[in-house]
Amino acid sequence: GIGKVSAAMGTTLLLEHCSPDVVINTGSAGGLASTLRVGDIVVSEEVRYHDADVTAFGYEPGQ
Repeated sequence: GIGKVSAAMGTTLLLEHCSPDVVINTGSAGGLASTLRVGDIVVSEEVRYHDADVTAFGYEPGQ
């Protein structure tokens, strides 16, 4: 299926049954930088989960 929950469930099942040595997760993202062009590969140094707002619990945005 589509979405993070389906991806997590499918990955969990495969991890349990196949015991791979490595899992490579690829995807797409958006951003604005004048130095980037369509088709460029970007490797992140830091990632943030931003789908939920937990600032009410004392967390900073994106934490």
